[in-house]
Amino acid sequence: MLILIIFYFPISIFAEEVPAGYVAKWETTLLTEKDYTENANINCESFSRILAKGKIEQPQIIPLKIINNTLINFIKGYQLRDNIKFDSVVVWPNYEQSDWYVLMAYKNCFIRWIEIQPDNIQSIIEDGKVAG
Repeated sequence: MLILIIFYFPISIFAEEVPAGYVAKWETTLLTEKDYTENANINCESFSRILAKGKIEQPQIIPLKIINNTLINFIKGYQLRDNIKFDSVVVWPNYEQSDWYVLMAYKNCFIRWIEIQPDNIQSIIEDGKVAG
């Protein structure tokens, strides 16, 4: 039994953080009904409509809106990679897959989505912190 504990302990120290562990660090909120129904500018694809469609297609997923400092840092970090303007970020986590969807919008106009691993989302947030 002692040998098993010795081998198990060092392995658990270097284990990769589970995706839910990242989400626990982020400032997020659940989407509200307003997030699914808010009207956008007539000249763009409605972010709310995209979210509503996702809710229908994947009802088992509970999307999270990134807020506060986490949002600010994600925007700063992502803009280091690609200079696009956005003010809203929703993470569509699928705990059964390694890649998650991140959807971005500006003034409720859908801008883009990316498929990304949770540790890379965390890296973007960390880059934004460093960028200040």
